[in-house]
Amino acid sequence: MDSLLLSNILRNMTFIAVIAYLISKTETFRKALVNTKNFKETLLLACIFGVLSILGNNLGIPMINGSLANNRIIGPVLGGLLGGPWVGIGAGLIGAVHRATLGGFTTNAAVISNIAAGYIGSIFYKKVGPQSLKLWHGFLACFLAELVLKGLVLTISKPFSAAIELEKAIALPTILINCLGTTIFLLMVKDIYQERENYSAQSAEKSLKIAIETLSTLRHGLDFETAQKTCSIIKTVTGLHAVAITDGEKILAFSGHGSDHHRPGSMIFTNTTKKVFATKEIVVSHAKDSLTCSHSNCPLTALIETPLLVNNEVVATIQVFKTNGYSFSPTEEKIIKGTAQLLSMQLELAAYEKKAKLLANAEYHALKAQINPHFLFNTLTTAMSLCRINPDLARQTLKELASFFRGTLEIKKDLISIAEELNTLHSYIAIEKLRFGNRLKVVEEIAPNVQQYLIPIFSIQPLVENALKHGLFPKTGPGTLIIKIEEKEGHIVITIKDDGVGIPPSVLNLINKEKVSSHFGVGLANVNKRIKAFYGENYGLEISSQLQKGTTVKLRVPCSQDLEEENANDYRPFSR
Repeated sequence: MDSLLLSNILRNMTFIAVIAYLISKTETFRKALVNTKNFKETLLLACIFGVLSILGNNLGIPMINGSLANNRIIGPVLGGLLGGPWVGIGAGLIGAVHRATLGGFTTNAAVISNIAAGYIGSIFYKKVGPQSLKLWHGFLACFLAELVLKGLVLTISKPFSAAIELEKAIALPTILINCLGTTIFLLMVKDIYQERENYSAQSAEKSLKIAIETLSTLRHGLDFETAQKTCSIIKTVTGLHAVAITDGEKILAFSGHGSDHHRPGSMIFTNTTKKVFATKEIVVSHAKDSLTCSHSNCPLTALIETPLLVNNEVVATIQVFKTNGYSFSPTEEKIIKGTAQLLSMQLELAAYEKKAKLLANAEYHALKAQINPHFLFNTLTTAMSLCRINPDLARQTLKELASFFRGTLEIKKDLISIAEELNTLHSYIAIEKLRFGNRLKVVEEIAPNVQQYLIPIFSIQPLVENALKHGLFPKTGPGTLIIKIEEKEGHIVITIKDDGVGIPPSVLNLINKEKVSSHFGVGLANVNKRIKAFYGENYGLEISSQLQKGTTVKLRVPCSQDLEEENANDYRPFSR
């Protein structure tokens, strides 16, 4: 091997490597490298690697009959490895056209092999993927391309004796140096990919941190208070100079430089907001004229504004600012865009949650409104029948009815303490005992620590009414009703048990499916729906029954304490 030739080829490769290194540091090249499916970026990469191929030609060392020992093949191989077939073949074609103008007896072989080199590199691009390339992939791709070149030189270049002599002189040094050069450049590019991954990880981490810290805040929607908290969190996590949130007309919140004159409630001072609302796209401006601030000492100079979307409609924008001529990095743009997407999801979930609560609340009150008329009608019917046979008992029934409604109609709350609910229930039971006398026995097993807990109003009375009407009163002879309330594992469990006639399996199945007839189980279905509307699908009634043995209904609700406890300790056990 000619040591001088080897030295010269190595020197040329080193020069090309320096140029390649400088190119690799440009943002234009880095952006193109990760957007190879874009036509403009593909064309740009083909030109860049084509220029490297031309540079290899120009630095070529003259050999026999106008032939060259050069590094031309590195460009198209790298183009194919990193950009795919269009980049590789395009770069090879650019280098090939230039090589054709230089002449020499190996021109045809050099032109064909240069294009083939780009294709060989693209095979690894397709099989492995640019970000998964190993260094040996680059070495192997260049080695194969060099073999194709050497084979073409020996096959189609004339005279054959000159071709043999040429390859004896340059084959080994060009193969070693060019394969080494391809491997070194691939190592540089892998660093670019690693940096991109690190930046992406940092962006994702910061965006996720913002989303987590604003989760509880944005559950209440976006107003002046929640917007200000969100702005402060974004500024703290990102370290940006200033952050604002607008509703399209005014500033909802502002944090950072310029907060002395950009205050919540004041009109927006940017020209970009209308564009963001119209296009739903992020806007980046490094021009101070995008700001219309009239304050002479306003330090804000650069802006990123991105939309917050709910149901694909812009409801607000996030504005982030740089001061004193600083510009935004691609990483910062990515952080802001990712943050806006996550916050948009939170706002959309908050909107859905609000709608769900409104619907559940509307259903709850509609169901609640069915209770009073239902019970009132039954009791008045009882009183009317008693008027003919026992006027005194009828008067006592109406007195208890009045007491019952005083304890319910005057209560405007949805939740009352168990003590209040039981005291109202006792008026109802007293009415029923007036009707049925000694046939009815009531047993209460109330844990002393549950009386202060809250439950939806009219949660127990319909269950008791159902037990009496459909379980005990159709029974021949006396019957016993057990009312048991206890706390279990953070829940209140209310059990209503009777030893009545029971429920037929077919009817029980319909009740559990909430497909009951108008004369049986309406109270159970109503309570079940109200509990689910108030607490969610994980709560409600559990019903078990055996014919001629009785029915057990269990109601489970979460423990909720009456903070006022004004009536919690006013529980009066039922007088038997």
